[in-house]
Amino acid sequence: MAKCDCIFCKFKCSKCGAEDIKVTYSPVFTFRNITEDFIAVLRETDMLELECTECGAWIEPGDELVKVLNERLGIPSSTIFKHKDSGKIETVQLRPASKE
Repeated sequence: MAKCDCIFCKFKCSKCGAEDIKVTYSPVFTFRNITEDFIAVLRETDMLELECTECGAWIEPGDELVKVLNERLGIPSSTIFKHKDSGKIETVQLRPASKE
């Protein structure tokens, strides 16, 4: 039985039942220079892979898992940065990942 609701306690291999699952998660961002001093960072489709370390089966991640990772890791869906004349970059707008 799962100890808690985290991905390491909750998921097991659908093929062999093993609980040792390797999770590879890579958020993907696109950077655009929207005006002379502003850079938009937009979230694209993330890469998420689940692999059983015992039998090598690939497990299909569900939308719920992606949502949990976004919320727990606090990765924003988009950000706008301003490049200042001093060379510093400051965050102007930060949009959290959707919780829907």
